[in-house]
Amino acid sequence: NVFVKNNDFSITREVRSGFKYYIYKIKDKILENLKNVMSPNDAAILFDMVFGGYDGINPEVLKAFSSTGIVHLLSVSGSHIALIVAFITWSGKLLKLSNKINAVLGIVIIIMYAALAGFVPPVIRSVLMGVLSLIAVILEKEVFAKNSLSIIALGMLFVNPLLLYDISFQLSFMATAGLLYLAPIINAKLYFLPQSIRQNLAITIAAQLATLPFLAWYFNSISLTSFISNLIAVPIMEFVIILTLLAVLIGLAVPLFQNLLYSFYCLIIIKY
Repeated sequence: NVFVKNNDFSITREVRSGFKYYIYKIKDKILENLKNVMSPNDAAILFDMVFGGYDGINPEVLKAFSSTGIVHLLSVSGSHIALIVAFITWSGKLLKLSNKINAVLGIVIIIMYAALAGFVPPVIRSVLMGVLSLIAVILEKEVFAKNSLSIIALGMLFVNPLLLYDISFQLSFMATAGLLYLAPIINAKLYFLPQSIRQNLAITIAAQLATLPFLAWYFNSISLTSFISNLIAVPIMEFVIILTLLAVLIGLAVPLFQNLLYSFYCLIIIKY
């Protein structure tokens, strides 16, 4: 709703029923719980890293994210979905669940997460990729990720051709294409490094190289520190994102334990 009074105007979100209403209620409750145990700015950073957006973050902090090349951590992308799927897969193996049950559970969870994050183009693309991969597991058939990426891109453009000119759409697909096409090549070239370091380097370099031309074109600048920043920040933030999502689930049953986890994450953010 838009309200105009004298020379001022304001826009408020007012949804009183339906699916969106319940999504807003859940998100507002999560943010409220975060603010109960940490400062509003820290709560906003953690909330936006998990669900996407820039609301409530101090402009100076947001500028620091942008200048160091890690502002993408505040946008839900394929890395978020892949991280959740990887964690679900690991948890399923730990609990000795079958691949089919694990895949079905993964599909349900990432769709619920996508609803909380909002069905914006990067989220839709990421969820479709994740769902297709998990369906392939259920059907016990090999999935061709490269073909899936093309099919999803064409499908989204068929529904809304103007997405082709959307910066978020372009960066999202280019980053994913970099992971699919460049990361394996870079990973092979870094054979002399330990596997964990090699994989993180390959993913970071591939995503940076794939999106570099678009970032230079749109923003007329390239951050020389972004590579190092991503290498250090991404693993830490992935850890925080997974723990925060766990805290959200745990909080439904044990609110006190949820607050203890949030307090621990606040300490991580401050040190970071």
